[in-house]
This record gives sequence, C-alpha cells and structure tokens, in this order.
Amino acid sequence: MKKFKLILAFVCLFSFVAGAVTTADEEAMNKRKAEYFYLEALTRKESGDNTTFYELMRRAHQLDPSNATYAYYLGTVQLMANDITDDELKSSLELMNDFAKAYPDELYENYVYAMLNQKMGKFDTAISVLDTLIASNPDKSALYASVADCYAGKGDFKGAVNAFNKLEEIEGKSYNISLPKVRFMMAMNDTAAVLQEGHDLLKSNPKSALNNLFVGELYDILKRPDSALVYYDKALELDPENGKINLSKAFVYQQMKDSVNYEKEIRLAIFNKGVDMETKYKIVETYVRASIFENDTVVDKQKSERVENMFRSVLSEYPRETEFLKLYCSYLSFYSDYEGAAEQMQYVVDLDPTDIGSWVQLMNYKMYAQKFDEALKIGEKALSYNPDDLEIKYVMGIIYSMKKDFVNALEQYKFVLKENEKVQTLNDADIYSSMGDANNALKNFDEAKKCYDYAVELSPNNLLALNNYAYMLAEQNMEIDKAEKMSKKAVDGDPENVSYLDTYAWICFVKQDYKKALEYIEKVMDVVTEEEITGELLEHYGDILFMNARPADAVEQWKKALKLGDVSEVLERKVKHKTYFYE
Repeated sequence: MKKFKLILAFVCLFSFVAGAVTTADEEAMNKRKAEYFYLEALTRKESGDNTTFYELMRRAHQLDPSNATYAYYLGTVQLMANDITDDELKSSLELMNDFAKAYPDELYENYVYAMLNQKMGKFDTAISVLDTLIASNPDKSALYASVADCYAGKGDFKGAVNAFNKLEEIEGKSYNISLPKVRFMMAMNDTAAVLQEGHDLLKSNPKSALNNLFVGELYDILKRPDSALVYYDKALELDPENGKINLSKAFVYQQMKDSVNYEKEIRLAIFNKGVDMETKYKIVETYVRASIFENDTVVDKQKSERVENMFRSVLSEYPRETEFLKLYCSYLSFYSDYEGAAEQMQYVVDLDPTDIGSWVQLMNYKMYAQKFDEALKIGEKALSYNPDDLEIKYVMGIIYSMKKDFVNALEQYKFVLKENEKVQTLNDADIYSSMGDANNALKNFDEAKKCYDYAVELSPNNLLALNNYAYMLAEQNMEIDKAEKMSKKAVDGDPENVSYLDTYAWICFVKQDYKKALEYIEKVMDVVTEEEITGELLEHYGDILFMNARPADAVEQWKKALKLGDVSEVLERKVKHKTYFYE
C-alpha cells in the first residue's frame, strides 16, 4: 500500500499545479512530471525498492513516451520479473531498442541491450548494436569478443575470426587474441589455419616462451607429438622454471607410451619451484589415477612400486603438505592397506589435531583393519582435541557395533541423538537406523522396530535403514509384505549392492518364492567381491539352492559358509545331514 500512497501524493501535487496552467502547456507539464517520477524512481532503485522503481518508471514513460531513457529503464525492469511472458519480453526489447536508436553511442546501456538480444538468439540485432559501439569505442576489446560470440552463436565461425582480426589490427598479435581465433578455426576443422595462426603468433615474438608453448599445444592437439616436443623444448629453454611445460611434455610421452621420459617430466614438474602447490597436487593425483586405471580397466590390485617411489619422493620434499598425505591414504586404502593408510593419516592429525574429518578417517581405517580397540582409543584422543564433536562419538558407536559391543554402541547413539537435538549437525535418521541395528542385535525387537520406523519416517529414501529394517522383519517372519516393499526400494535404489540383493533374495525365500529368491541370490554372486563374501551370505545361497532342488550345490555352499563363520546354529546339522533344517 505504501508505494501507491507515494504515487498518489505525486499525482495530487501535479494535479494542483496543472490546474493553474493553460492547455498549451500541458505537454511541457507532463514532461516535467515525468522527470520528477524518473528521479524519484532512481532514488528508489538505489535503495533496492524495485517494485516502487517499476511503478514510478512506468508512470514516467506514460507521461513522456518519447523519452528513450524512460523507455530503456522500463524495459530493463520488466525483464527482471520472474514470470515474464513472451509478449512482455518482446515489449521490453522494443522499449530498449528506442534507446539504442536515440543514443547509439551510449556504451553501458547498449551493451546490455546487445547481450540480451544475444541471449534471445537475436544475433543480427546484437551484432548491429555492437558494431556501432565498436565504431565509437575501438579500444574496448571486450566488444570484439562479444561480436565474435554472436557470430559463433549463429554458426558463422569465419565472422567470429574476422571480429578478432579487427581487434588484432588495432592491438597487434597476442596470445589472448590468437587463442579464441584458434578455437573458432578448430570449430571449422581448418587445421591449416590453426597452425598458420600459431606460427604467425610465434613470428611476432619468437622469444616468447608462451608463444612456443602455444604452438606446441596446437601440434599436440593435432596428434603430431614430435613437432609438439620441438616447441615445448624451445619454451623450456626460454622459461626453464615453468613446470607446466614439463607436464605438457609428460602427457605427450604418455601418449607415445614412452614411460621413461614420462616419469622424468612428471618429476621435473612436481619438484619445479615455479609450479604452485595446488597444481603439483593435481599432477600427483593424475599420475596416481593413471597408474590404477589403464584403458578404463582397473589393473590387478597390487600396489605399484613406481607410485610408492613417487609418494616417498613427494612426502620427503613436502612432509607438511597434508593433501599429499591424504592422497597417499586414499591410494593405500584402494589396495586395502588400511594399516598403512592409518599410519599416514596419523601424520595428518598430528599436523592438525582440529581436523575432525581426518580423525574420523583414521578411526575408519583402524576399523576396516579390524583393530577396534585401537580405533576407540583414537576416538578418545580425537575428543580431547574436539570435545564437542558428535561425529566422532557417532563413529565410536559404529565401532562398538562392529566389535559386537551393542550395549556401549547404544549408549553412544543415545548420547549423540540427545545432543544432536541442540545442534543438528548429524542426520537423525542415520542415528535412529544405527540404534535399530544395535537393538536388533540385542534382540530388543520392539525397540528396534520403533527406531527403524523413526528412521524411515525421517528419511524415506534411507536405503540402509530400509534394508536393515526389512531384513529384521524377514528374520522374525513378521510383516513380510512390508519388508518386501522396503527391500525392493533399497534394491531399486542401489541395484548392485550385495547386502540389499541378499536381503531381497532372503525375503523371497521366506515368502517361499524360491525361483525368485534364486534369481536374486545369483545376482549377488555375480557382483560380490571376495572381501564381501560372508558365511551368512553363503548359507543363504545354500538354503535357496536346496529349495530349488539342487541339494549337492547347497551342501557345497554350506561347507564354504562353515569355514567363514558368522552363520546360524543349525549350519553344522545342514552339512552333516545334507538337508535343510527349519530353525
């Protein structure tokens, strides 16, 4: 209401004044009114009141439609609306066009108008406006780049190149002009023009390391590695501290499958003082990934001596750079060397004891290594530096669960849940899900069911909670239809998850749909890794095989399960009597 009262006040004021003038002066008075509205609108715009700004500017334009400035501002403010229609968009551009015609040399306003036309796909209009601006502002290099983008937008890459040629006539040859020209030439597949542009740039300043590097990169892109190396070497002669050139050479050698020179150039790049630490990290990361993946296929899970040597060299040179240590941890963890990863992560937390994420990762590595007591001690030490952190306490609860101390696990979870009410740094659904797991293990099934219900209510797509809840229900042979729906949702959400597939197969078994159970348990066996195989999984496989009239295959799986442990109390009887027993 406030904005309308303001406008009404202006109208009343001008009505009073208008009453004292003659009809002949009406047009002049309207222009005067419009100017007042315009100035007040600008004041409102400065204060961020765009709604009133629009109303006042609209009134100014109504009073003086011949004023191109009012039309321009009205057009821009209309474009700011979230629900603008096509007709309103067209109207806004027409209003701004009036300004472009009246004041073709106004740089800022017409540049905005041109960019809006470009965004709308009206490239010819944008080019026309920009060409006019260039004529009066030939030193504004951004205008040439914008014209080039408009030509490219309409598919005229030659026109885009010509736009930069005009800029080049004014400023002379430079890398910043040649680079976009080459991109447009590449779009035209004109490799001859690409190389000519590179050599013309180099001819303008042959002692420039950047220009030599540029030509080398062009030959590299065009799959001419020998020529690329020639210019990379020239660039290094001119700028021996530029480790990025070593990196470019390394990638050429990698394509040539010259591992000796590849290693040499990678090391020169990493230990070059002219390369910033972030780039060095990316180089090492790329190097490590290349050692793990070859031709998009993971190599045999054996650590590479080359990578180990690289990490030893890097960490010797940069012992306090935690990012390199963390990268080494990830590498060791990939090869299941959790103790080695924990050793390196210990250095990280020693350097920065407030790094909670690294403490948690250190605890996880110890947990993966089955060193649960050590993991809990690390948790206590982490809390001495970060006493209020709930994530550490939550992970300690998980560790207690892993060592089957579910009483202490529940104690941790309950504490975390209560404290999390105040800060909400953790997901309550995850905490409830973990509490459900612990209560289930303690055979507190009613309490487990409450916890799982809370978990899936808070997070209906929490796949782990859905899976574990479904498995508990199946094991207790209760609410099987509900269990099947939850389990199927988990499988659909993560169709290669071994645990989820096993749960669904087991629910089908409980429902006596043995054919479907076999279908899903065999999906498990297709994707399971050696590390993921458990005695419980193999026992399930055996049970399902038996009910599908394959007793010999069933006994084979039961025997394997018996060796791994963590199985039912009746498994020995199944093996001994070679038959299935209902528990």
